[in-house]
Order: sequence, then structure tokens, then C-alpha cells
Amino acid sequence: MQTILLSSYSGIHCFAISFIAVQFIFRYWTLKSSDNLRLFDGYRLYFWVAYCALMGVLWVTIADMTILNDKFAVEFYRDKISEVYELSINDLPAYIFVAYEPGAHKIPQFQINTLICIVSLTSLIIIQYLIMIYCAIGMRSIIKKKLTNLSKSQRKLQKQFYKALMFQTCASSFMIHLPFICLFVLPYFNFQNIAVEASFLITTVSAYPLIDTLIILLVIGEYKKVIVKLFVCL
Repeated sequence: MQTILLSSYSGIHCFAISFIAVQFIFRYWTLKSSDNLRLFDGYRLYFWVAYCALMGVLWVTIADMTILNDKFAVEFYRDKISEVYELSINDLPAYIFVAYEPGAHKIPQFQINTLICIVSLTSLIIIQYLIMIYCAIGMRSIIKKKLTNLSKSQRKLQKQFYKALMFQTCASSFMIHLPFICLFVLPYFNFQNIAVEASFLITTVSAYPLIDTLIILLVIGEYKKVIVKLFVCL
């Protein structure tokens, strides 16, 4: 059960960033033509949910096949886990990776499972960012062209939606993906003591849902007005 929960938590990470990419696609296509709304209506909506779920499943599958309780990594960390946490690593579901392993003549060589995992998971994230970048450039171009044809309130709303998406992307990048990349890369530079960095990562990942919600509430004017009215009523 613990392993299933760990895998699900891991997959939600990729599901979330894929969902943001879908939001970019939605905004871009609907700005391009209102007829494209039908691509997100009715049964077609399940296609986009399935896409996000597929990315999450791929993430979990890759992680489970490469670094979930990897035998070499488990032995490498066995004494450390026992010393620091007073637990047996055999009783813990864990994604463990080791940057290097002893090669021929005890010369360190890259741990293949870890490399495969990092390259594969990074590729999934890059795909989502490429989608977002492409759509963001397209949206900016369309908004510039169509602003003159929109009313003042509509122009303001479109700009707010665009800003909200940009802030959401930046927040997830700096609070989740960048710390994760640093955590993965540091061992390759023989950086031994990463407890502080790991604690910081846990903090930022935990804080992200709150920050993401605040972005929507504070950037989009209509939401902001509702929040202010609620506080006034209280």
C-alpha cells in the first residue's frame, strides 16, 4: 500500500505540469478561434484528462522500473538509513538513486538506472514546457492582433488570464522543477551533504498548491473582488 501511495504521489507531479500545458493549449486554441471550444467540450474533455493521466502513468512506470528500491542503491543507503532514522530500508518504499557505482578496477562509473531515470523524466517535463512555450508565443501574438477588436473589459480579462498562466508556470518551475533538478544534479559533483537542500525541496513542493491558488485569486480581477467582498462581510 505504501508503495502504491508513493508511486501515485510521484505521478501527480507530472500530471500537474501536464495539466498546466493543457491550459496553455486551451487558451491558445480558443484565442485562435472560438470554434475550437468544441475540442474541450463533452466527451472530448476526457481526452485531455487522459493525456495528463498518461503522462503521470509514464512517469510512475519509468521511476518504478529504474529507481524504486534499486538493489545497489538500497545497499548503498542501508547503513545511513539505519543510523539516521533507525529504520530498516527493507521496510520502506523508496525512490533511491546513486550517481556512481564501482566499475572495473573500482573506478567509479555512472549508475545506469539513475541516468535512464533522470533523462527519461526530464524529457517528459521538457515536452510539457515546449508545449507551453509554443502556446505562450502564439497567445501573445494573437492577443496583440485582437486587442483592438475587444472591449476594454475583455482586453483586461485576456491580459489577466495570460499573466496568471505565466505566473503559474514560473511558480511551478522555481518551486518544484528547479529544486528537483538541483537535487538530482548535485550528487554528480560529489556534493555529499544535501539534507538542507532536500528539506528546502519538501518545503517548496508543499507550499506550491497554496501559491498556485493565490496567483489565480490575486491576478484575475473578478476573483480578487469576490475575495475582498468576503473579507468585508466577515
